[in-house]
Amino acid sequence: MRLAEQIIVRALDQDERAEVQTFLQDASHLRKTEPEIVDIIGELSCALPSRLVSDMRRFSAGGAGLVMKLKNIPQGGIGDLTTPETFGPSHYHPSEDHILYLALMNSIGYPVGWSTQQGGRLLNDIMPMHHRADIANSSNGYVHDFSFHTEDAFHPKPPDFFSLYCVRRSTGPGLTLAAIDLDTIDEALIAELRRPAYQIRPNPSQAAWDGLFPMLAPIVTGPIERPTLRFNGGNATACGTDKEAALAVEQLDIHLNTNIVKLDIEPGDVTIVDNQRVTHGRDSYAPQFDGRDRWLLRLVTYESLRLVWSDYQTVANRVISPRN
Repeated sequence: MRLAEQIIVRALDQDERAEVQTFLQDASHLRKTEPEIVDIIGELSCALPSRLVSDMRRFSAGGAGLVMKLKNIPQGGIGDLTTPETFGPSHYHPSEDHILYLALMNSIGYPVGWSTQQGGRLLNDIMPMHHRADIANSSNGYVHDFSFHTEDAFHPKPPDFFSLYCVRRSTGPGLTLAAIDLDTIDEALIAELRRPAYQIRPNPSQAAWDGLFPMLAPIVTGPIERPTLRFNGGNATACGTDKEAALAVEQLDIHLNTNIVKLDIEPGDVTIVDNQRVTHGRDSYAPQFDGRDRWLLRLVTYESLRLVWSDYQTVANRVISPRN
């Protein structure tokens, strides 16, 4: 099935918008740090519209679709702010919009952060930055296209869901998504990608993890009718002189480019992507640095925190750190 047929658009109705407005108003009075909010996020999530949460959980359980786009979500005060040009402090008080986004994603799993990325904040800012302009495959670059990848593919157990909250998009691209099309992909290519013959390295923002997982891995795993992907188009390489594996990486990239969706995003939209089956990327663009540039928030979510415990890392306050 084509990816375009597996995108669910869920717009909040008038009653749900009113419930979210009340949530935002109540959350605006919370003066707590991000870890303190995480401690009570389960309780806060109970105030979300029940039908919306049910639909999100149905999606996360694999019952329908590979991408869910939530629309018509009211914004609090974040929409009045200018797009930042630097990362905020790691110790901060999340706004009501941050808390709403955390609560939504907490409804389907456990949002996490990385100590090696934006000071360990769970909520990451995605916006153009002057000094990162020319860095390829960087969330804050903009001169180059961002290659197709599943989020945090360098990790043997990547997050189950990747999501974006659109604060503003006066300039800049939407979101480009791509997935395997079982009706058109060559079975021999799938078989080749199932071999443990690939080294999947991190993008620049996660360079601290480079070399911690030296073992070769397959790019495709899972059942035949529901294959999962662990792919980083900019940093997935074959081992040594394995020409078949090197060719397979090139062919997969070509295939993904035949099954893409250019997803439009607007302020208040939350886009949730099945990170096990769908890759994402971004076109290059020319920011204006006038305070109105493209600004997104990012969260990654695991269905279970048991998946992230290992000999390679520690987990505290939902922040994953490499072991020294």
